[in-house]
Amino acid sequence: MGVLSIPFAWAGSTWFAEQQRKAQYLEERVALQQRQQQLQIEQEQLQQEIDRLRERAGLPKANSTPNFKPSSSENVEDSENVEDSENIKLPNSLSQLPTPYSPKGQGGAIEPDRLMQSTQSRLNSLWNQIRDLNPSLEATLNKEEVIPQGMPMQGDDLIITSLFGNRTNPFGYGTEVHNGVDFVDAYASPVYATAPGIVTGAGFDGGYGLVVTINHSYGYTTLYAHLSGIAVKPDTRVKRGQLIGYLGNSGRSTGPHLHYSIYQGEKAIDPQSYLKLAPEEFQKLINIQE
Repeated sequence: MGVLSIPFAWAGSTWFAEQQRKAQYLEERVALQQRQQQLQIEQEQLQQEIDRLRERAGLPKANSTPNFKPSSSENVEDSENVEDSENIKLPNSLSQLPTPYSPKGQGGAIEPDRLMQSTQSRLNSLWNQIRDLNPSLEATLNKEEVIPQGMPMQGDDLIITSLFGNRTNPFGYGTEVHNGVDFVDAYASPVYATAPGIVTGAGFDGGYGLVVTINHSYGYTTLYAHLSGIAVKPDTRVKRGQLIGYLGNSGRSTGPHLHYSIYQGEKAIDPQSYLKLAPEEFQKLINIQE
């Protein structure tokens, strides 16, 4: 081999090595881009889940962009071109980063590994938010488990004949305050508890006739009146959906129906929002005749 051929051989091997490095760089960049896109999808899904869980727990919506600061161990080159990570707005993909290939590893404002670290930090923070939500969620779920929810009766012919609030007195002139909702169905149709609790009353109670009252947690009490029969005993525990009695016409009543009331403390509250019916479903049941 001549002396002049040595530089050409060296140049050829250098060019080939450079092409290999470039190909490896591009391959790694594609892999990083795919991983970055996946992390962003996970981040969006986690944020949506956190928003849903916070709403379920009765908490305000959190800031959807967590703040992050680099650790002291991070070595970021060109630091004058890189803002604190909480001010970084992530692009849709790595392809949007101004990081042209450089054999010396120098270039754009944000290195791909730096961006990946920032995204991973965001994901870690979101997971921590979910963990921190657990106590509030448990309290909400415990409350939802025991408060009255759903319908006290079921049936294709079931209708509502009187709503909560002021109404025309069915026994005379003027108006009166009606502290519940009246359901009408076939005589002796089954009546169910709308929440778990302790039966505090099961018997005759003046104008209410045969009545069942159930004490639930968080100060809630439900009352089921004008029954034709009772299927539970006082001081017993009942489950949600358990049979407690049968629709009737006992007490001060103009006809067979169930009077259903919900109390929070000593105050009667409108059962409508606790029936778990869509507005259009509720309207279909109403059949009020003045």
